[in-house]
Amino acid sequence: MKKAWFLLCFLSFYNSLFAQLVWEKRQLEEFHPSLEDTQVEAHFPFVNRGNDLIHIREIQTSCGCTVATLNKKEYAPGEKGEVVAIFTFGERIGKQQKTVTVTTDDPKEPTVSLQFMVQIPELVQVMPGYTFWKVGEDKSPKAMAVRILQDFPVQLTVHSNNERFVPQLKTIRDGKEYELLITPTDTRDAAWGVITLKAQTSKSAKTKDFNVYAQIRGSESFSPSAETGSESKSLQIAPGFVFWQAGDAPNPKTMIVRVLGDESLSLHVSSSNTKFVPQLKTVRAGKEYELIVKPTNTSEPSWSIITLDGQSKDGPKSFRAYALIRTSAISNPSFPSFPEGAKK
Repeated sequence: MKKAWFLLCFLSFYNSLFAQLVWEKRQLEEFHPSLEDTQVEAHFPFVNRGNDLIHIREIQTSCGCTVATLNKKEYAPGEKGEVVAIFTFGERIGKQQKTVTVTTDDPKEPTVSLQFMVQIPELVQVMPGYTFWKVGEDKSPKAMAVRILQDFPVQLTVHSNNERFVPQLKTIRDGKEYELLITPTDTRDAAWGVITLKAQTSKSAKTKDFNVYAQIRGSESFSPSAETGSESKSLQIAPGFVFWQAGDAPNPKTMIVRVLGDESLSLHVSSSNTKFVPQLKTVRAGKEYELIVKPTNTSEPSWSIITLDGQSKDGPKSFRAYALIRTSAISNPSFPSFPEGAKK
């Protein structure tokens, strides 16, 4: 009898020290999807090991690109459940870390952080990804370097959504390296265009699109932000890209993010390249932010797409800016320099 009483006391004491929800894993092994995959699904099983009913109050994800679901919100003692998180890649590439935050009424551990990493394969790399002319500038072509990063054949075609920007793809090494030349028909007033590279591989019947941007800028123009391949009416990012020369001090640089009109956006930020660390600081909640980008080092050329994900009344939205570490040699074919006058 005394042994049974002691065991009961011990179990009560044990349960009072530890959280009721026990998770099988809180951090999953890294996902390595194929080029054909567009999303991954992460599963986080759990069980209620306590003596009381547990209520799941809220589930939040670190970006609008990730949706987390749960079958129900109440779990009795001994009952099992599972959080399922679906991460949709969009145009993201490289290593991505996603977090799901679960809030419960468990007094011992009211908040749980679940994490998973995804290494998204990169098929095509385009640098710098954005080019511009000032109004009235000579309408000479400007170049971007295009690299195929896989070992199987890839066919590329190119088109522009704005007839004022004429793209041309020149072969440097067939199937591996190209030069994308963009020529404006005129520079009399402000304009911008989306240049789309369509990649067809031998591995899939589907094509993959890669967007870059060209702009004719007035003195008051913002650099483009991208929202599903068209000019955003919801948000502006200035200057839209930042860069460092190779060997520069890895000091942070800032872009201004403004939400336009009556809309209010809660934003999350991610980087396609772990070499660039973005941070979003709130100036006015829902309306104005500072986007601070810091490279981990500047020892060699590199670049990243900085993605801002937001949730509006019309659904999820995605916006892009760019960060680049460039060489000083303008003639370098692999890492072309930004045009003179680009903001740092």
